[in-house]
Amino acid sequence: MAYCFILIVVLAGLFSSLVVSSFSHALGSARLDLQADVRRILDWTTKDVRQAISWDICNNSPSADYIKFHLWTWDQTAHAFSLTNELIEYAYDANAHTLTRSLVNSSGTVLESRVFYNIYESPFYTTYISPSNNEFKTADLLANKKLIVVITAQKNVRVSTNILYTLKEEVRIRNG
Repeated sequence: MAYCFILIVVLAGLFSSLVVSSFSHALGSARLDLQADVRRILDWTTKDVRQAISWDICNNSPSADYIKFHLWTWDQTAHAFSLTNELIEYAYDANAHTLTRSLVNSSGTVLESRVFYNIYESPFYTTYISPSNNEFKTADLLANKKLIVVITAQKNVRVSTNILYTLKEEVRIRNG
């Protein structure tokens, strides 16, 4: 009888360590996936913004949730860069927790679109101190030629645990 009790205690201990180990692995794997996703979204967004012109962003009604700007192209005859009629548009939807990157032509038709899911904060700021202390001011964008891009994403692990990960980068707008 005592041997059965000891065997049950040992098996219960092994089972509980197996469950904890499995959850720990799932949590670590989800965290790595989330970090990679956030880095990819931040890299894509900052690459686009670096090639913008601050006054072009400002002329398209920017906010913490929305920016829009023209693309650059190389003019073979003039041997210079010029703005195209196509625009890059980033729009954050706080209700759906999505950030959408669209390529839009001059008539407003979306040529291509990419949606990033599970985004939990407005991505564009001119001043960012903390998630609750930040702002977007068009005048600051024109004066400083910098935009702060913040990507905060969330991922569910199993049923009950959510993890959040945030990356931010200050982007110097190279042009104009």
